[in-house]
Amino acid sequence: MIRSDDAVLTVDRLTMRFGGLVAVDDLSFSAIRKDITAIIGPNGAGKTTVFNCITGFYKPTEGMLTLAHTSGDTFLLERMFDYKIASTAKVARTFQNIRLFGGMTVLENLLVAQHNTLMRASGFTIAGLLGLGGFRRAQRKSIDKARDWLDRIGLLDRADDPASDLPYGAQRRLEIARAMCTDPVLLCLDEPAAGLNPKESAALNKLLIDIRGDTDTSILLIEHDMSVVMEISDHVVVLDYGKKISDGTALQVRNDPAVIAAYLGVEDEELAGIDASATGKPKRKRAAARAAAPAKPKAAAATKPERKPRPKKPTAAELKREDAVTTARLAKLPEDATALDKANAVGRKPRSIPAPRKEGADDLKRIKGIGPANEKKLNDLGVWHFDQISAWDRPQIRWVGTYLAFPGRIDREDWVRQAHTLAEGRQTAFSRRIAKTGGKRKAAGKSGGRS
Repeated sequence: MIRSDDAVLTVDRLTMRFGGLVAVDDLSFSAIRKDITAIIGPNGAGKTTVFNCITGFYKPTEGMLTLAHTSGDTFLLERMFDYKIASTAKVARTFQNIRLFGGMTVLENLLVAQHNTLMRASGFTIAGLLGLGGFRRAQRKSIDKARDWLDRIGLLDRADDPASDLPYGAQRRLEIARAMCTDPVLLCLDEPAAGLNPKESAALNKLLIDIRGDTDTSILLIEHDMSVVMEISDHVVVLDYGKKISDGTALQVRNDPAVIAAYLGVEDEELAGIDASATGKPKRKRAAARAAAPAKPKAAAATKPERKPRPKKPTAAELKREDAVTTARLAKLPEDATALDKANAVGRKPRSIPAPRKEGADDLKRIKGIGPANEKKLNDLGVWHFDQISAWDRPQIRWVGTYLAFPGRIDREDWVRQAHTLAEGRQTAFSRRIAKTGGKRKAAGKSGGRS
């Protein structure tokens, strides 16, 4: 039993309803001070809703959220405005999508986080305009703090570069450093490893472990990357359909039959029937899985075929089941498993080619969700053309998503169906918008996007 003086955050019978939908149902758990607590579960389990309640974006329907400082002060978060939760209770958060100020320098992004301190020191402008001593001291202190965090995340030499020029993984670390410049008691991270490659994930893990060891900040994180959860978490809470189904150490949760059953969508007595083959499907449900799988396109005729049918978009239930199977399989791998080991455990590598075809590579950035960094990662895998992506089946999507640490992203942004449209020489709404801007991205791909 967790003693109240051990907990930085106590969630007591939290319930959040949206009309008739119960997003979080009677949830209770505690996050221990200076520990890393992970909240995991399939898509739609209620994880981000819990974060939104803690940080004041939502007001809970029922329940209590108690934050305790080492000074003995306690705060009932459900009764506070969001800005008070940040400034007084000292709760900071990041979001699934990076929210940096791209036009500001790396250093300026960390100074913005100290805006309240600098404004108070400036007397709300007057002392700052006159350059009085108190403001200059506060300014130097803020710059020193910002440079200290840039040094910790390995970006001190890029302090004067625009934040938008940083690689994706560096932007993730900068966002966390910006949150840490507010001296939070509780740091809430929403999928910090999403979109990171294995090297970037390792750098993120080191940063979070350093924060735990070197500061007084406790960390609460949502994460789909089980390698991150298992490596750095002291405590794991598992949600499914808004309910807590497990609560304990990473090892306890990993071996909990209730978690395995919920993730695989089977009853406890069926667990022994789970197929050990690469499909990861329960034997008893293989026929149903075949029925639910996207239909294979008919063989091409000798003459030019008619337009290929658009790839079937998986249902929410199908995605939830895939997430569950993927998570369960990754949890069984050893801690030192490589990105390739993880990808091979959950899917099948797609067809690759060593170089673009003679007409040149397609501009993959015309697919919404593929920026310059992701395009390079795909090129490194031997993916150069829209028709390669449009041909990915479910196992191949899982392989790419796992290898490149893009959990759920390919489906969320519908890369395959976008690629199918572009490969046929047609436009998507996004590619049409990019073509109109005529600057930062090419006007059209080599085999798609013609007007």
